[in-house]
Amino acid sequence: MDKDRSSIIEASANRQITVAITNSSAESLTIANFQLAAGAWETAPELGGTVAPGNTPSYVNFTDQPFTNLGGSIALVPAQGGTLDITWKWDYGSAVSGKATVSNAPAISVSSNVINANTLSPTLQVRVTNASS
Repeated sequence: MDKDRSSIIEASANRQITVAITNSSAESLTIANFQLAAGAWETAPELGGTVAPGNTPSYVNFTDQPFTNLGGSIALVPAQGGTLDITWKWDYGSAVSGKATVSNAPAISVSSNVINANTLSPTLQVRVTNASS
């Protein structure tokens, strides 16, 4: 296949980011807010929905339009208070990025990383655990 044709096919391919949340903490997390800066939800989170301990929900932000961006955020509130903010961004022609941060929530800690970043369907993995004492 010639290089120009390959570029056209790649540019028209669907792109998506999966946000996968693993709640390994003892805290229930309530979805307080969510929004997209670009793209669409495959299935949107449910406002007020709960991510119970042991649950691992995933949310997909996608586009089927060439040369478009993806991005958004999800805000969760732990049962004992505070916030857990998850954000991601994937501008066309740029690397995908994403992170999770926790504030004023002493019962939990969070880590995140993007896997499969060099594909058309990377995943932002978010892991919530009990905070170390």
